[in-house]
Amino acid sequence: MAFITKIETAQDLKNEFEAYNRDQYEMCTYEGLIEFTESIGEDQELDVIGWCCELQEEHPRDTVSSYEELEDLINEDREDTSEDGKYIPFETNTDLSEEEDEIVENYISERTCIICFNSETIAYLAF
Repeated sequence: MAFITKIETAQDLKNEFEAYNRDQYEMCTYEGLIEFTESIGEDQELDVIGWCCELQEEHPRDTVSSYEELEDLINEDREDTSEDGKYIPFETNTDLSEEEDEIVENYISERTCIICFNSETIAYLAF
């Protein structure tokens, strides 16, 4: 006999993650997962542990630190947009501009599926 739980909202999904002691994501990630699974168009079996292995959630500036090529793109953009040719290289403790957020979003979306993106959080399928 199998039990089937219908998950319709981000809060329902968050509750399922809590049941596995895996409630470690921002609400936008749960919302994005609901949208992602709905886009597949067929019923899915929930695998909380599997999702935890696949998902990467972090601040966008931490994503930049994780990928040297992305950090180079940010620094190139800073150099290109500086008025006097001087710029402050990317450091992990600096916030990103809206343009730099867009560079991060484009870089990650070209390589994998973004689940959630805003100025404080990026969640994507690990690659």
